[in-house]
Amino acid sequence: MAVEVSDGFGSRLRAAQLEVSSASAADARGATDVPVIYHYTDPKGLIGILSDSRLWATDVSFLNDSSELRYAAELQQEILEEIVNESPDGSLQRNLAVKALEDRSFLGGKTYVVCFCAKDDLLTQWKAYGSSGSGFSIGFDRGKLQSMLAELAPTDHSDALWMGMIEVALAQVRYSRGDQERALRRAFDRYVALLSVGSPEFEIKKCADAIANNASASASRFKHPAFASEKEWRIVISTSAFSNPELFFRSSSRTVIPYTKTGIKEGSKLPVVSITIGPTLEQELSKRSVLDLLAATDYLDIGEKAVDIRASKIPLTLTD
Repeated sequence: MAVEVSDGFGSRLRAAQLEVSSASAADARGATDVPVIYHYTDPKGLIGILSDSRLWATDVSFLNDSSELRYAAELQQEILEEIVNESPDGSLQRNLAVKALEDRSFLGGKTYVVCFCAKDDLLTQWKAYGSSGSGFSIGFDRGKLQSMLAELAPTDHSDALWMGMIEVALAQVRYSRGDQERALRRAFDRYVALLSVGSPEFEIKKCADAIANNASASASRFKHPAFASEKEWRIVISTSAFSNPELFFRSSSRTVIPYTKTGIKEGSKLPVVSITIGPTLEQELSKRSVLDLLAATDYLDIGEKAVDIRASKIPLTLTD
């Protein structure tokens, strides 16, 4: 009889995890006002993306701004402490929040991200990710990219998902503190609903671990309100402790950076719709080389119309 209870709880927990993890993807699907998203990269990155038809997803621990992870962790801790203080002694909410605070350092798997922007010609993005203006901004049809990624994501509550199947989603970064708090509280409430008075300790522990994992995944979707002008989107690849994607490595001025690659169906092409040439490059010469690269990689005309190649409108002196 105990095994049946365990199996029933496991199925309900898996369903809750899938529901919580899919919430951001649902938000992204509803953002019809952002038809194209842009990935800023250097010349080497442009060549790699078009040649492989894959995108590089960086381990979030190695992003330029390491404060992102601290921001989400601190926010989660604040909310859990609020729940502890506002909930009666012995309540399910208080017990779960206390256990989640004890387990808040639980990391489980890792998260990898590909960063995009809703604007194709933004000075801050050129400086941070576009090789200080000597790179490119690649425009992707957001809806088609989302559909491609959906084919890679888990579609049921199977043991493969429970044991660590990789989750892939396109998410819109949240900058509103209120939105962030509501998302974390909704996730907490979803796991509380799985418990009842007298729930065994292992069920409380599993829900606490799920809350900690959700907070870890949220770190890749939440940013401080001060960065709202970035209008960022991200492909988020989440793993559990039981499964990790194939890793590659690249060098930086600081260290060696691990990353993985997003996959699409064999023979498919990424939905590239435009390429913006950075403000410090030779515009005409760069346009010729990009045309040759598109032709060599079979991207010259992959949709209803040709890929739009355009030059940045930012004055050269602004990047000095």
